[in-house]
Amino acid sequence: MDQVNRIIAEVWREIYHEGDIASIEVHTQIETDAKKRRNYKYSILMQKRSINTSKIEMRGRCSMGQKVLASIVIRLALA
Repeated sequence: MDQVNRIIAEVWREIYHEGDIASIEVHTQIETDAKKRRNYKYSILMQKRSINTSKIEMRGRCSMGQKVLASIVIRLALA
């Protein structure tokens, strides 16, 4: 997933020229249930261009165009 996130960051910087979102990445969370099965949860995190460089979840915080662009960039990175 690290390699995919590097590709996503590179493509995002090349395509997205607005000043609000610096980069995006796919965050993976692995949970184990009572039967020792792994459950994977994925979320898309964005890093805003500001003094505070913390990463926050994109869901509910970005426009529909930004969501569509993020999905295209992620698909390109996975391909």
